[in-house]
Amino acid sequence: MASDIGTGTTITASGSNATWAALVEVLNIDFSDLWQREAINFSHMETTGAHVFKPTDLYDPGSITVSVQFDPAAVIVPAAAAENWTVTFPGGETFICSGFITSYGKGIPMEEKMTQTFTIKLTGAISGTVIA
Repeated sequence: MASDIGTGTTITASGSNATWAALVEVLNIDFSDLWQREAINFSHMETTGAHVFKPTDLYDPGSITVSVQFDPAAVIVPAAAAENWTVTFPGGETFICSGFITSYGKGIPMEEKMTQTFTIKLTGAISGTVIA
């Protein structure tokens, strides 16, 4: 598989944000906070040299942050329940997750484009053809 550029990537939602997601112009999707697993310290009084750790069985699927051009007519409504989100890459590959919006903000600079940024906290398993 060859590397590609992000132009053409889309994000869609099903639920209360479905109409909004179809209207926004996406600038960036940041996947830098995926797949976190806690480490439990199993060291004891007779451990020598270095701590001994074991991974937890459950992992935190993480979150993704999305930046879009701000359009006052396309208001983001942070739903109280998780929604299904699909990121589709230029080659047709998909990243499918369930999540809810945990933070939301706007950037309105002088003589520059206005932006919105929101973070989706993922819940449950991730699926699709591109899995973290």
